[in-house]
Amino acid sequence: VGMSRDGTVSCSTCHKIDRQFQDDLPQAVGVGRTNRRTMPLAGVARDPWFFWDGRRDSLWAQALTPLENPLEQAGNRTAYAHYMKARFGERYERIFGPLPDFSGVPLNASPLGSDTEKAAWNAMSDAQRDAINSVYANIGKALAAFERSIEPAPTRFD
Repeated sequence: VGMSRDGTVSCSTCHKIDRQFQDDLPQAVGVGRTNRRTMPLAGVARDPWFFWDGRRDSLWAQALTPLENPLEQAGNRTAYAHYMKARFGERYERIFGPLPDFSGVPLNASPLGSDTEKAAWNAMSDAQRDAINSVYANIGKALAAFERSIEPAPTRFD
């Protein structure tokens, strides 16, 4: 089961382990079709900039972008926070400490989502938005920790 809005797309949909964590397609296909190919993840720990245009300067910030991109995973921050609590709550708390109280937090809200999601995000209190942003940032940090462990396969030049 993927983390995407419709549950059909995960990171491994495009980042295939047997292809050095890329998919060999000219344009990535997640929930929709993107305008660029999937970035390879092998050796990404040594990259100073991320994305084809260098718009992210940390691996954890890069890791979050596809989650909310409408063509990649098309999710939203509160949905990911609720998903994390339901599916990985105990593990999350062992690593990052207690999860915040999500009572009163909408299931679908984000500063970058649809108009409905943006309205729900803006209706949340500052404390709720901060709590969700903290969980969302930690998701990125966990993804980045895994990505840092991916080394390129040996080649004939090694």
